[in-house]
Amino acid sequence: MQTAASINLVATLAKLLPLGLFVVLAMMMFKLDTFKLDFTGLALGVPVWEQVKNTMLITLWVFIGVEGAVVVSARARNKRDVGKATLLAVLSALGVYLLVTLLSLGVVARPELAEIRNPSMAGLMVGNDGTVGRNHQSLPV
Repeated sequence: MQTAASINLVATLAKLLPLGLFVVLAMMMFKLDTFKLDFTGLALGVPVWEQVKNTMLITLWVFIGVEGAVVVSARARNKRDVGKATLLAVLSALGVYLLVTLLSLGVVARPELAEIRNPSMAGLMVGNDGTVGRNHQSLPV
């Protein structure tokens, strides 16, 4: 069981470290004028409510890991810790998701961002940071 916990910790860090580095780099490259440009996204020809609907499956996928934590909650020593951990996990995932999404909109314009191939963080860094950014973001993938 201890080995599984160690592997899980390493895997989590391998996912979060590149995201954290991306957030720092995106903050440094953030341009308020780019962020404010067509903030509602209407220039893309898609109404705001349609945009919200289109992101719902992605949002669901972001939070699917929380369910996995709740499934094993029966093994917790203190049941109150499960609720606290779940709330912390949801808020943390939401924070990372919002930071990555909103900061990306301040680095490049929406139409340009929509054209970037996956992994899109790597494409975003290539346009602004060169190959170092692409390698940094592609490594965990």
